[in-house]
Amino acid sequence: MAGPANVYVVYRPGTDEAWLMAENLPATPPGKVYQLWSADAAGVHGLTTFTCDATGACLAPFGVDLADAKATMITLEPAGGAVGEPGPQVAFGELEG
Repeated sequence: MAGPANVYVVYRPGTDEAWLMAENLPATPPGKVYQLWSADAAGVHGLTTFTCDATGACLAPFGVDLADAKATMITLEPAGGAVGEPGPQVAFGELEG
């Protein structure tokens, strides 16, 4: 990934109130989407897909309780998102909560 991106996943444990906020992500290439994933003891789960424009700022709400999640990552996927295994990793972070 080019340049330093800042990615935040903000959530309220025990609720489905959750948001991804990012800045300095490269604009999503034509025919592609970014996909957010979470990882917990049961495995890796696709959460939502989103795009970023040329400003590099993204905000994507998603309704998932991340109380049991240990980490999240963003991948670059074909339009519509991945159905099985995640594609190339763009960002990764452990959750604190």
